[in-house]
Amino acid sequence: MSVTNIITANIGGVNYSFDGFTGVFKGAAVQEINIDEDNEVYGSHEGVVYKKDSNGVLVTLIYCPAGKTGEYVVPNTVTLIENLSFYGTNLP
Repeated sequence: MSVTNIITANIGGVNYSFDGFTGVFKGAAVQEINIDEDNEVYGSHEGVVYKKDSNGVLVTLIYCPAGKTGEYVVPNTVTLIENLSFYGTNLP
C-alpha cells in the first residue's frame, strides 16, 4: 500500500503508539497530522504531533510531517524535541 498521495492524516482518540511513526509516512507528502482532542497521550498543533503530559499539555514534539511548508513555531509548553522530529522537512 502506498501513502504517497496523503496530504492530511486524521487520528482519533485511540491511544495509538507513535513508536516508529516516521516510517508510516516515509516518502509521503503529508502536510499535517491531526489528532483528536480526546486522545489522552498524543495531540497535535498545526499538524505537528506531540506527546501530552498527565494534564493534557503538549510537552514533547514527536514528529513534523515532511510535507509541512512555511514557518512553524513550537508551542512554549514544549520541553523536549525528539531526535529526527524534523527529518525530511524543508522548513526554514
